[in-house]
Amino acid sequence: MQRPHRSRLARLLVVLLFAAGGAGTLLAIGTAAYAYVSRDLVEPDQLTARHQFQSTKIYDRNGVLLSEVYDPNKGRRVVVPLAEIPAVLKQAFLAAEDARFYQNPGIDVWAIGRALFDNVTGRQQLRGGSTITQQLIKNTLLTNERTLSRKVREAILALHLSRRYSKDQILELYLNTAYLGSQAYGVEAAAETYFGKPVQALGLAEAAVLAGLPRAPSTTNPFADEPAAKKDQMRVLAALVHHGLISSDAAEQAAAQPLVYRPQASGAVKAPHFVRWVREQLEGNPKYGRQGLYEDGIKITTTLDIRMQEMAELLVRQHVGKLGQLNARNGALVAINPATGEILALVGSADFDNSGIQGQVNVVLALRQPGSSIKPITYLAALQKGWTPATTVEDVSTTFPGVPPYSPKNYDGRFHGTVTLRTALANSYNIPAVRALQFAGIPAMLDLARKMGISTFKEPQQYGLALTLGGGEVRLLELTSAYGVLATGGQRVAPVSILNVTDTRGTVLDRYVGPQPVRVVDPARASLITSILSDNEARTPAFGPQSPLRLSRPAAVKTGTTDDFKDNWTVGYTSQIVVGVWVGNADNTPMRGISGVTGAAPIWRDFMEYALKPLPIDASPPPPGLERVAIGRQSGRVWTEGCAEPKLEEFFVPGTAPKERCVAPTATPGTTPGTTAAPAGTAGTVTPAPSSSPSANTATAVSAATAAKATPAGAASSPATPAPTRPPAPATPPATATPPATGPTASPVPSATPAASAGTPQGQRGYVVEPGDTLFSIARHHNTTVDVLVAMNKLSDRNELLPVGRRLVLP
Repeated sequence: MQRPHRSRLARLLVVLLFAAGGAGTLLAIGTAAYAYVSRDLVEPDQLTARHQFQSTKIYDRNGVLLSEVYDPNKGRRVVVPLAEIPAVLKQAFLAAEDARFYQNPGIDVWAIGRALFDNVTGRQQLRGGSTITQQLIKNTLLTNERTLSRKVREAILALHLSRRYSKDQILELYLNTAYLGSQAYGVEAAAETYFGKPVQALGLAEAAVLAGLPRAPSTTNPFADEPAAKKDQMRVLAALVHHGLISSDAAEQAAAQPLVYRPQASGAVKAPHFVRWVREQLEGNPKYGRQGLYEDGIKITTTLDIRMQEMAELLVRQHVGKLGQLNARNGALVAINPATGEILALVGSADFDNSGIQGQVNVVLALRQPGSSIKPITYLAALQKGWTPATTVEDVSTTFPGVPPYSPKNYDGRFHGTVTLRTALANSYNIPAVRALQFAGIPAMLDLARKMGISTFKEPQQYGLALTLGGGEVRLLELTSAYGVLATGGQRVAPVSILNVTDTRGTVLDRYVGPQPVRVVDPARASLITSILSDNEARTPAFGPQSPLRLSRPAAVKTGTTDDFKDNWTVGYTSQIVVGVWVGNADNTPMRGISGVTGAAPIWRDFMEYALKPLPIDASPPPPGLERVAIGRQSGRVWTEGCAEPKLEEFFVPGTAPKERCVAPTATPGTTPGTTAAPAGTAGTVTPAPSSSPSANTATAVSAATAAKATPAGAASSPATPAPTRPPAPATPPATATPPATGPTASPVPSATPAASAGTPQGQRGYVVEPGDTLFSIARHHNTTVDVLVAMNKLSDRNELLPVGRRLVLP
């Protein structure tokens, strides 16, 4: 019953003391009060640890900001030294919040007295009187409760803080911790949030807006209430004039200046898939974790080149946009410097914000089937076991043992007889690739793939021979990095995304020390694969001489397409850059008839041309120690004078060059000069030798022999009857658009669908486009080239989409 009485006496005593101005008595009571209320106060030194959370910033390799990362439950905060804060902004805060800051001891005695008198007499709620020092204490060490005891604690700590820190230190801490609305803590975060510029770039008008925010930051900031923010700006300008810090004219000019506020949505993340991946790496690192990422204000400089990134995003979006009719709605790209492993561009989808294509799925890191883009690793394993680019392989109908037995087909639906390894890989023939894996062995191929950086393959017993055609899932990042092993001449350099991490003081916490290459393939054999993948002439039979795989400079490249058309790939490189591209649908919906050369390759080509344009042409000379031997391009035999095959200068590891020679053909009785006897099995067909090039004789003869070998056992030696809508082309179509021979000795050329022939010029064939047709597939199946089809049908683009039912003219 006595406590209320004592409370009233205490309040009356305080009122009397203030009324009488008894400074000595007040000091005595204050000393006793200090001993009571400060027994559990935190030390001011804890100020630097209590409220020092800062936003993390992620930059590209050139210092361009990609993203700012902050805890949404706290907000954005970026610390800047007092010396970097404009004088006009410091003056604005002082005039608005604490004009006597540099003179007072941390508290304003008379302001506190007025507030205490009002509250103990019950006149009104606890009101202001807080100095900047007291506000700093409230923001960092105390709660926001509005009680007398908290106010006393605040005043005591303010006095204590003023003895520990200089005025400039206190002002710097305050300007970097004050909450200014819209999740912005401190003047730097507020300047970026409201005006989209660093604090150093603020003028008087903008500084007055920020200085008006501390009193009611949540309700009077420009995004919440622009008229209220303007009113506070006018209050601050008036205070600046009142204290003689600016003239009336300067205040009027600032008040009349239009304010351009930055929309909150404009802070979009650049390279969103890449940034998210970098964040995940740091969160998973015990050295940083979520707290380090959200609170420690670290600065992350990545390997990304924003110029390459923006071009990659544009190309993926544009090219994928052209493929919608064929149900291809998504794409991805990654570009790496093979010498350093640094990731220069990473596009995880065609549109990060498009939920309709599952745009937030990062396909660069997703598991997908690679199709034929895995074949170079198979052939590299075969080279390591003794094969050479001149090794001949049978591309004939074959059933391989297994459960169930495996009978692969080629993409073009045909077989090509005996071909060299160079021809088989360059044209991506399937049966030779299976034979290569059978020769090298699945364990050896998987071991090599792992050494080259592919981590997703499982144990050998889980795979069959279909592995070489894409039967095992890989990640685009890892497959592209594996191609980087070929680009470096056999050295594995792991991909890297972060160059360095620094703290708020600029101290380096982590730094990429540079590439640590590991030799996983001997340079000679890596060079041989590069030579094959760079050979545009070798791949012409399948892709044509001017396919999207051909750049304006030498480059190695390989495509891949899964049988179900769910994935298509193009991965290629020079020694300066390696780029992998994927096109498909993240939800595994199949596309319609799009191959790697028509889907992913145009993106790869355009990006490579852009990235390589400022760089010198990479000649990629073969490593020393290889032997150069002239061989016949078709047979792989040593070429000698008079050999009718085209000559190819091939490289071999010493001791592996072929021994058998290609000799001049021997005339057979009954033949006429200038002709070559047909091999057995061709029913005595004789192919006239063109007069322009003697080497073309054998090319035609080998082509006929190849067709004979490709005929299944038991079938007639004459050409098979063509399918109604997809007639087979000759076994080895010529690289140029030479019209097919006519007459009794020429191989018959199947005619187009009868309905398609109407209305075509005399002597030419017509064809009606069917579902899944592309220019490349039509050219292959009708013994011509894409360039001829484009010219004859007045098409504007080699990659032009052909609507079903369109009539084409064939040569």
